[in-house]
Amino acid sequence: MHLSSDEVKQYHTMRGPFLLIDEIEYVEPGVEAVGKKKLPEDEWFFINHFPGNPVMPGVLQLEAMNQTGAIIIKTLPEYRDRTIYFVSVKNLKSITAVRPGKDLMLKVKLESLKHGIAKFHGEAYVGEQIVSRADFVMGVSGEFLSPIVG
Repeated sequence: MHLSSDEVKQYHTMRGPFLLIDEIEYVEPGVEAVGKKKLPEDEWFFINHFPGNPVMPGVLQLEAMNQTGAIIIKTLPEYRDRTIYFVSVKNLKSITAVRPGKDLMLKVKLESLKHGIAKFHGEAYVGEQIVSRADFVMGVSGEFLSPIVG
């Protein structure tokens, strides 16, 4: 299944500059997904990171992987209206700089989903080159996490 930019927004409540996936090129609900983020030169994070030598922050690459992972869960009918929260990361590795004018491809696999805890492995690519990877955990609201108290 492919999700356009508008369809991605039906699954994610994030908007503005913090929605870091433009489309989902492929998703098999409950299994895996491939997300895409276009990186134009005027993207907000390139302006000051780093002036004269712009690169996409590794933490935003991780966030894009998280958002792609959430789509894997939210495309399952029973999780459509749930909020998916980032919980932890292991084995995060930034391998090479991600520059403006490229497309970031996010390949994420769901390794397990039990009792509201989802474990993933994600990799980010520019072309055929892997630029970062991580193992991360997300929690499904209503199963794992109690409501956030503010």
